[in-house]
Amino acid sequence: MVVSAITSPANTASIAFHRAMGFEVRGPVPDYDGPGLDRIVFERGLWTRLETDRLVLREFVADDEAAVHEYASDPEVTRLASWGPNTIEQTREFLAQITQPHGRVGFAITLHSTGKLVGSIGIGSCSDEHRRGELGYVINRAHWSRGYATEATRRIVQFRI
Repeated sequence: MVVSAITSPANTASIAFHRAMGFEVRGPVPDYDGPGLDRIVFERGLWTRLETDRLVLREFVADDEAAVHEYASDPEVTRLASWGPNTIEQTREFLAQITQPHGRVGFAITLHSTGKLVGSIGIGSCSDEHRRGELGYVINRAHWSRGYATEATRRIVQFRI
């Protein structure tokens, strides 16, 4: 699988971010969004796998549907999210889109000991102009209060730096 991302050649922070995430420069693409708005295209192969003592952060796969839907359809889990609770169709849409190029990198959070998917974490650029990014995570309610979100966040930040 090849994943692509596009950014402005003037945005050195975004270029550094994508390189740190394992992307290679494949552009530029002149007039991507109109005259004078060149973009650089990055591509990379299989997603990076990040590990901690208890967790593995990995690429999502189609077989994750039931585990993702378990937390994505829970109103308490999605209460503060800008999405959800999901229908099964919305969960399928998420899984179909998560590996598409959109400037954000998402990982499934799985338990190192069992491989069980317990949540997700994503990091990405939300404003090239203001050099801002965002990090978000969701954890299955059955796995709350175990420090998984903190552990996954620390690992993804270490990887990013």
